[in-house]
Amino acid sequence: MSRMAAPSKAHRYGLQLHLTIYVLTTLAILLLLFEQSQLATRVGIQSTSLEEFLVQQFVLGGLLVVLVGAFGKIENRWMYGLFAVLFAGYSGSRLAAAFSRTLGLVPALENQGVPISDYQGSFYLLALASAVCYLMTILLLRRCYGRLSIKHSELHLVA
Repeated sequence: MSRMAAPSKAHRYGLQLHLTIYVLTTLAILLLLFEQSQLATRVGIQSTSLEEFLVQQFVLGGLLVVLVGAFGKIENRWMYGLFAVLFAGYSGSRLAAAFSRTLGLVPALENQGVPISDYQGSFYLLALASAVCYLMTILLLRRCYGRLSIKHSELHLVA
């Protein structure tokens, strides 16, 4: 009976960690998109569309499902590592794109005579918060991989 309870507890823990990873990644992207939309409306252009954001979230969700599936298979640590790198790379590229787009609005603001110094503080604060969320995502992915490594070594010690 206790053998059945342990895997479900470990599975729930892994699922919670991966959902936290998804939430942190989403928060990191939303922080940058919020500032981007604030500046874009000030300039009078459209920022990232809702459809583009939903597609990005769908791709991240798909990668998350693959991560959770690979997390349950101890013998496929390399597969989990590969998909963790893909997840981190994709989310990092989305963050870099949002950051670059936001920085790209600076010349348009200056051309309209809007002082960028009014927005610099909030932009850097949101960018820093986004970077911290992304760093926490990477650290949690590493923690999950570490748990798989521990389970893998325990499995070989028992066998």
